[in-house]
Amino acid sequence: MVGGSHLSRSVWDELTDAVAYIREQFAANKIRLAKDEGITKALDEAEALGKGRAEGLVDATKPLITSVEECHVILAFARDLRLCVRHGLPVGPHLRRMTSGSTNFGVPSAPNEHNFFFKDFETELFVAATPIQAGLPVRFLELDNDPRGEMEVEGLLIEVKHPDSQSSTSRHLRKFTDTIRYSGASGFFIRSIEDAFELASGVELSSDLVHREWEEKKADEMEANGMLAVQQASRLGNILGFATLASHLEVVGNESRFVRKGRAVVFDKAAEQQGRFDLVMRIAQALDDASTKWSSIAPQDR
Repeated sequence: MVGGSHLSRSVWDELTDAVAYIREQFAANKIRLAKDEGITKALDEAEALGKGRAEGLVDATKPLITSVEECHVILAFARDLRLCVRHGLPVGPHLRRMTSGSTNFGVPSAPNEHNFFFKDFETELFVAATPIQAGLPVRFLELDNDPRGEMEVEGLLIEVKHPDSQSSTSRHLRKFTDTIRYSGASGFFIRSIEDAFELASGVELSSDLVHREWEEKKADEMEANGMLAVQQASRLGNILGFATLASHLEVVGNESRFVRKGRAVVFDKAAEQQGRFDLVMRIAQALDDASTKWSSIAPQDR
């Protein structure tokens, strides 16, 4: 999506349809949207913009900087929600937890503030929708807050975390591996780190050059943090894949898009020993076309 006059009528129609579909799903699951919460405000904003632009009631030359994120989030959320519903996944428990919390990806919670619920569960729906789109049979775990993770694909458990802190991955990995080891299972660990690295801080940058410099600095920080996390995961034995996601709004000049990037690693030696390599690689490639085998990064583990 881009700002002002560059937007076509079809985009605004898609936005209006997305708002209607999301509202329908909340209603179908008998969930009332809470006033003044992130998703409610985003839906109202997107609905007003979609109708206004489609009918030519809004100044089409005005940049959408102040409300563009809500539009992007609503479009992304609707696409993922449709895929999950068509696949037959019970989305009600997720929607129920998404009625509160901020929709601002890349902005961490303030100390002692719990405003992350929408983003946590939207990320889980995105993770579920991605392998579904690749033809994999995703199933949500039935127990609420199941310590074994959020979902499974052919018996492989998938844990999804959306941390506020750069240092919390180690704790989440230890908890996940201990839990699934007790049940004799293996897993795939996925984290979404836009809030931990405050990726919204680069939303409005003055030029392509400034944006590239900021992006390179953030990429270096995330790469260093990610390597430490992957090294830890590689030693655990029952985690067969690891992925890092980052979702945030990107605005350069008058151009905008909702960026969702993924980096995935398959612990190929462990996956092959358990006869799960093909499955783990398919999940990794759904998240990251350029997913990597751990043996190609750490030759000593071949």
